[in-house]
Amino acid sequence: MTSPAFPTLDTPHLILRDLTPSDIDNFYLLRSDPAVTLPYYVEPKTREQAEAKLIALMRDNAARESLTWCIALAAEPDALIGTICLWNFRPATAEIGYDLLPAFHRQGIMREAAARVIDHGFNGLGLRVIDALVNPRNAPSCRLLEKLGFGKGETSIEQEKEGVIREYVKYSLER
Repeated sequence: MTSPAFPTLDTPHLILRDLTPSDIDNFYLLRSDPAVTLPYYVEPKTREQAEAKLIALMRDNAARESLTWCIALAAEPDALIGTICLWNFRPATAEIGYDLLPAFHRQGIMREAAARVIDHGFNGLGLRVIDALVNPRNAPSCRLLEKLGFGKGETSIEQEKEGVIREYVKYSLER
């Protein structure tokens, strides 16, 4: 028995598709840019680290442990400009996460992509709740979630063994 095909999602301006090895160049640009990674408390990746992460995400997609879509413009479906995912699955709940190359910020792309993934989560996967953990200083991400109808919840602080302190605010959207 084969697993069902990875769900390709369309919007008026975007194609949300499975990741492929040919995405590596733009995936590396995305994951090596401090403007993209640091708001998520992630250090920029080397090319080798980006390749390993892309392979891991492709493996997770195949196993349906998480769903990470390549965000591409409909006019250029082979060019990754960002990613969006549903992951951290729990009973009827998942977490959404996303990133976008800075050249495509402030164009409504992530709002369009997130709205489509949320619809798929609720209507395609039967989720009842989608949540997000966001750095509260990442104002664009907080605004996006609020525009999509997410409610702002509690703030939590994590301290790692290296002494790094990370602050998150939880946003949730119920079906």
